[in-house]
Amino acid sequence: MTIIGTLLGGLGVFGATKPSVSGPARWITIAAVACAALAVACALAAQILTITRHLNPENLAAVRAWYKRRIDTRGYPTRAATFLLLTGAVLAGAAAIVALATATPDQATMAVTRALDNTTVTTPGAGAGTGTTTITAQVTFRRLTSGQSATVEVSASGSGQVLASAAITPATDGTAIRTLTVSGLPPGEPVIVMARGGSQQCRATLGAGSPRPVITCSQPGLNKAQGK
Repeated sequence: MTIIGTLLGGLGVFGATKPSVSGPARWITIAAVACAALAVACALAAQILTITRHLNPENLAAVRAWYKRRIDTRGYPTRAATFLLLTGAVLAGAAAIVALATATPDQATMAVTRALDNTTVTTPGAGAGTGTTTITAQVTFRRLTSGQSATVEVSASGSGQVLASAAITPATDGTAIRTLTVSGLPPGEPVIVMARGGSQQCRATLGAGSPRPVITCSQPGLNKAQGK
């Protein structure tokens, strides 16, 4: 059991069982753990003592025959345990390799929402007011190095007017988080949110009356669409 735990833990199989890891790595990990559990079961089954009260210890021929049967009988689960242990170790290594090969680097993320304000804008000569909206954009950059900074900008899609902007200084762990809020916008005002940090970039487009933005974050060698 100690050998199995060392092998699986050393090869990173327990790391691949985290909820954040999915896909082939997770299924390979499940298979590795199953093989390890079966290996332990087979090894323990081979160690079960057999009742010997009907064996006459003075009959050496019977004793030899009994031991031979025990060795043959226990040999099957022992060989199965060895095979399952090797299979589990191979699967554990495969799970670690697949998890590393398919892992996505820590990438920038963005969330943009539009909410109706409590205030209204009254148009002269009109009998009713027109509701305004608030745009909230939150961006997060990770693994920024020393000297790198991030920026976020909210602008009107039609005119290109900058509605809000900010610079973000990363924390000591390289994480930079900032939330921008723009209030008093017409409900049909389309906006664009741009965020840049290091080699990472995010762009969000929120169209007129669109409930969800189209967000795309990218960095060299990696493109990822976050939502539509």
